[in-house]
Amino acid sequence: MFKLLVLTLFIVFFMNYELFCQNNIKKYIDSIEANNLELISARRQLSADIIGSKIGIYPDDPQIGLDYFPVNQARLELRATQSFDFPTSYLFKSWLSDYKGEKAKKLYLLKRREILKDARNIIIEIIYLNKLLVLLDNRKKNVDNLNLIARKRIDAGDINAIDKNKINLEYMQAMLDYQLTEADYKKSLVRLNSLNGNKPLIVTDTDFPDIELPNEEDELLKEYIANDILLNIASIDTLISESQISFSKSLNLPGLLIGYRMDLIADKPQHGLIFGFSIPLWQNKFAVEYSEEQKEANVLAYNSINNESVTNLKTLFSQYQYFSKTFSDAMNISSSTNNINLLNMALNSGEISITDYLIETSKYYQINQSLLKLEFNITQLKSLMKSYEL
Repeated sequence: MFKLLVLTLFIVFFMNYELFCQNNIKKYIDSIEANNLELISARRQLSADIIGSKIGIYPDDPQIGLDYFPVNQARLELRATQSFDFPTSYLFKSWLSDYKGEKAKKLYLLKRREILKDARNIIIEIIYLNKLLVLLDNRKKNVDNLNLIARKRIDAGDINAIDKNKINLEYMQAMLDYQLTEADYKKSLVRLNSLNGNKPLIVTDTDFPDIELPNEEDELLKEYIANDILLNIASIDTLISESQISFSKSLNLPGLLIGYRMDLIADKPQHGLIFGFSIPLWQNKFAVEYSEEQKEANVLAYNSINNESVTNLKTLFSQYQYFSKTFSDAMNISSSTNNINLLNMALNSGEISITDYLIETSKYYQINQSLLKLEFNITQLKSLMKSYEL
């Protein structure tokens, strides 16, 4: 029964391993979204911008005044007036307010995505450095083991001082590579913690996140364009300019003035109404032409952003395909080559010399570091192409 339970748990874990890895990445991303100081400020600014987009959508404030006429029979009149633009202008103002509020939300989402995209890339970089540190640590241990073998062979007279010096140089190189990589790891961790509001995050993962891409470039392009926030903002700018044209045209129609007046000191108070119209002659001059030019500029900006997005994605996808094929071919060759264990066996049995062993192990670690760097580059490219999922 216990064995069955253990087997079941193992199967569940294996089936959800990729999701488990992604959740590890997600917990860092969620922490940064909650703690990033720039995003905290941006959220407050978003709230202010949404409120600000509603300013000016209502009619002008009413005016109240007193008119005093001292000549002959003195009169004191109370006057209250209210002016209105042409009624349709308030509808267009409302549309403009909604679009501006929507644009403010998209601008926040754009900032959020850029910060989280940067965070995910740093996390992927740290995972790469973690994997590299494991490889370099194995290299150090391997040189330590070589030192033990060398001591025995020196005592037996099988190797000379030159071979011992080569081993020392290899150990020094392994130590330097490890320490420099460790310094890069710490530097990347500082950058990540800075994005997390200087609250410490420790990334110990050694598995790259599994970021799935659509099989076809056209499918990926369709998803990318549909979720491109810059394009969404450009589209909203076009809607804003269209509404601005309609609003500017409505301001060329007469406004309305209505009011009430009352004589305050007459023996018999007299009441009256005020009616009037505004005649739009100069104040709104060139407003429609300006709005129409702005619309054309926004349409061109949309086309430019769309073209740039398509070009960038195609470039990234082409690099991804090339790196993926290179990595696959290299892995096929690497799987059929000798590994460190075989080299150690050959050294212990005396089949190869210390010099040959150092040359072969150096090639081995160099190839594995190159493969790891290539895998890192592929993961970064996938992260960039799927940044729209953040």
